[in-house]
Amino acid sequence: MVAIVNLGGPVSASHRLAHEGAALGQIHAGSNANKASDHWHGFLRGLLASGTIDDAEMEAMRAEAKGMAEITGCEVAEDFVRDVDAEIRGGGRDAHRIVSAYLVRPAIDNPGGDLKRRVN
Repeated sequence: MVAIVNLGGPVSASHRLAHEGAALGQIHAGSNANKASDHWHGFLRGLLASGTIDDAEMEAMRAEAKGMAEITGCEVAEDFVRDVDAEIRGGGRDAHRIVSAYLVRPAIDNPGGDLKRRVN
């Protein structure tokens, strides 16, 4: 059974979205990508807010980024995993620099995405 969603006003072919249809799927995919991006940014901001990042948090960063990369296929998250892994293996303590760089980078990769969400 296919359910039709009435968006208000007269229902015409151009104003119908089949439940679980391709058009509705695209709308949900965009919303889900925005939610994932917002979660990712919030996670990174939370790490920076703590002031320091200890070894346990480095592992948590790696796990969170790996999960984000697997769910979204996000290349930025995959790059982040590689950088955090290199930092852990190298025994470095420059995690703040890594996190700060990745808070800026997604806005560069998708310049209109964040602005559009803020306006809507």
